[in-house]
Amino acid sequence: MFSSAYRRTIGGDGFGMFHRCLDNEDNGKAVYVKSCFIKDGSEGVPVSLISKISLLKQMKHPRITRLQEVFFRINLRHVFQVFEYAGPNLKVFLKRSPDTVRNRQLTKSFMHQILTGISHYHSNNFLHGCLTPYHVVIDIEKIRLKVTDVGMIVRPSGKAPEILLGFKNYSFPADVWSIGCIFAEMVLLKPLFDSEDDFSETIKIFRFMGTPNEQTMPGDLSPMFRNHLEPAGLNLLLRMLRLNPSERITVDDALKHEYFRNVFIPDPE
Repeated sequence: MFSSAYRRTIGGDGFGMFHRCLDNEDNGKAVYVKSCFIKDGSEGVPVSLISKISLLKQMKHPRITRLQEVFFRINLRHVFQVFEYAGPNLKVFLKRSPDTVRNRQLTKSFMHQILTGISHYHSNNFLHGCLTPYHVVIDIEKIRLKVTDVGMIVRPSGKAPEILLGFKNYSFPADVWSIGCIFAEMVLLKPLFDSEDDFSETIKIFRFMGTPNEQTMPGDLSPMFRNHLEPAGLNLLLRMLRLNPSERITVDDALKHEYFRNVFIPDPE
């Protein structure tokens, strides 16, 4: 059973709080713990949370952080999920190592690893749904990335237009939009659409790309990235950032894109 003598809260989202802990049962090894509060304890653990935990337990892949343990404190109305700690998040890395990130081959490798992780999500019919640079962690020494379910959401940057507009039937293309926003942030070293709230984020997207209609004619982001990306990279980015979800490239097709023709892929664990 997991036990921790040290805990530091690092943030949270609408689903719970995140803590970095030292696992006493594993020689003080660092882990992330996600604590989810159960609003109505009389009905036990919500079915939706049980389903998500069940899916996360299946996500055994070298590009996805492992969910190591789950335990319940019904009297405290909390569910705790213990994830492996795989390094600092991409947001921290972008701030600390901007010169390193400007390496185009490194950006390409990072993108390929993120897409590979999300491809495994989608192959299991599982939508990540909240991808940001906070949800990508890095083993800096080995240049190895993993997608994680533990990460702060401090701004709406990365949310797909269909989520911002309140659509209920969004699907895998929403993750593709978020990956496109991460791609753009790695290139620009700042968020592409950086807003304080969902409404402002929506307005910024439409200002850049045009107001959506049934045909959805996307705006032109090319001038912003032309000096930072090779033509194949620009083509991939623009195919991710389509307003119409049905027009976005899929994760599996993105992995086959010519942009990754000479990508460096680090060894899995």
